[in-house]
Amino acid sequence: MSKRSLTFRLDEQLALKVDDWLQKNSEISQSQLCNLAIKHFISQDHTMTLGKVELVPATPEEVEEATNLMMKEHKAALDRLK
Repeated sequence: MSKRSLTFRLDEQLALKVDDWLQKNSEISQSQLCNLAIKHFISQDHTMTLGKVELVPATPEEVEEATNLMMKEHKAALDRLK
């Protein structure tokens, strides 16, 4: 079986907890912690219920704001595509 690399972001509060835990448990790397956590999570049965999602149309201002933010955050990638 080949190794698989994942990239994901932790929310800010969880990242702080992970950093604190890793400082106290320096013999375990971040990668090992993620592997252990995922292995534990997927070995348990879970029932997840998603709440109702209500879609509302975006205003032209919201669309422009989101577009500007996306262009700013991904400028380097967009420049490479030129």
